[in-house]
Amino acid sequence: MSKNGGRHLWTVSGLRLSPAVLVLFAVLAVLVCTLFPFNFTNDPFRAAKSSLSLEIGPELGPEVVENAVLFVPLGFALALYFNYKGCKSWVALMSVLAASLALSYAVELLQLFVPSRVSSLTDVFGNVAGGCLGFLISGRRRDTALVAAVAYLITISLMSIPLQWSTTLRDWEREFPLIVGNEHTGDRPWRGRVFDVSVLDRALSDGEVADLLVGGKAAEWIVNSAVASYEPSAPGGYRDKSGHLPPLAWRTTTEGAEAGAHRWLETTGPATVLVDRVKKESAFTLLVTAATADTYQSGPARIVSLSRDPGRRNFTLGQSEHNMVFRLRTPLTGENGSRPEFVVPDVFSTNATRHLVVTYDGLDLVAYVDGVRSSHAMRLGLGAAAFAPLFNQRPDASYAYSVLYHAFVFVPAGMLIARLGHAVRRPQPSLQVPTLAAGVLVCSFLFESILVAASGRGFNWSSVFWTMTFATTGVAARELERIRHAAPFHMSDSRAAS
Repeated sequence: MSKNGGRHLWTVSGLRLSPAVLVLFAVLAVLVCTLFPFNFTNDPFRAAKSSLSLEIGPELGPEVVENAVLFVPLGFALALYFNYKGCKSWVALMSVLAASLALSYAVELLQLFVPSRVSSLTDVFGNVAGGCLGFLISGRRRDTALVAAVAYLITISLMSIPLQWSTTLRDWEREFPLIVGNEHTGDRPWRGRVFDVSVLDRALSDGEVADLLVGGKAAEWIVNSAVASYEPSAPGGYRDKSGHLPPLAWRTTTEGAEAGAHRWLETTGPATVLVDRVKKESAFTLLVTAATADTYQSGPARIVSLSRDPGRRNFTLGQSEHNMVFRLRTPLTGENGSRPEFVVPDVFSTNATRHLVVTYDGLDLVAYVDGVRSSHAMRLGLGAAAFAPLFNQRPDASYAYSVLYHAFVFVPAGMLIARLGHAVRRPQPSLQVPTLAAGVLVCSFLFESILVAASGRGFNWSSVFWTMTFATTGVAARELERIRHAAPFHMSDSRAAS
């Protein structure tokens, strides 16, 4: 295969192909891969009931990559076509994005009439990212460094947004009751005493958690954020003090606050307001004061649970042997919240009363025991969505997954920023360093802002730090390579002068 310049035809095994023909082949390939076996239905009710859903789950990482790869040939062919037509780089990039979006959306609409296919808006993000990636791979001669950097940022953002969606709480179910001391089915009993339970619709900071043991839970900032607050051990404690949820009731005739094998507390109706508030904020805090009666329990035994049965939950705080176990439902961790589950060891190694706090801010799942932050934490971010399914969902490696994702994505971004700085250095050498610094900063903050806007989670400075670190690494690597290639010429010049 060969090509003879920007406005010439491509030659494949002696056959000369115009860029328009390559575009046609790429479009046909997309249609075949997405609509085969073309068994369209004429049932209008199926199409009416179907919708372009946000399909999110633990398999999302590989799926996003597959959808992106599918559209890379299209983006590549379109870039060649616009280059052949003499279009400017900015026009070509925007045209590739528009064409990829239009074709992807059209395919998803057609899949509504194909029983063997599932339409998903998530696929559109991957497809458009693939088209943009194909534009980058084409290596257009008139591509400016700025256009290449912008195209890459668009590509990684479109591929990252669906991954970030897989860590939200958007699939929590509204009909689950809040349960204390067991599972709704009665087969996961916990032996111990629960003194109070509260749920807030935001994540507490380290300082706020530390204040709990000093100021107590009556603090104004706790009351304003509470969507559930019970004190089963106090008189009248079966009613929600926040006024949002139904009262707790014993599932047997036995009275008292001690949960046992044949009795537990459960709200008389679903915790609808709690779920709606938490889903809206994509963050929560669970506060529980409890003391185990048996330091070796299994199941895990349910201390507090927002669930329907042993396989379906929104969250569960439990005990497994001496360990505290927390299961949180996200598209990544599954409807049982166990892929992976969050474990803090040796919390119940004694019968002492424990003040437990679990927070989730849309990214980090953190536990506090008696006001002290546990060294065990779990990050449900982009790295976990992309790499955890490949490495057996190891919770102890969740932060490593995050660092790996940032390295994989932003070292190339830094190299493109270095290319931009090199382009600026030629006419204005004094602007190179400010351009490099501005490029790293804009890339880091803009990427994090896009994810925050897409998922509703809070701004995370550690993510910005890793983005800046690896983007700077990419800049340094590109600059060192440029210096290394320039060194032999300087050496030969000095030898000639001597």
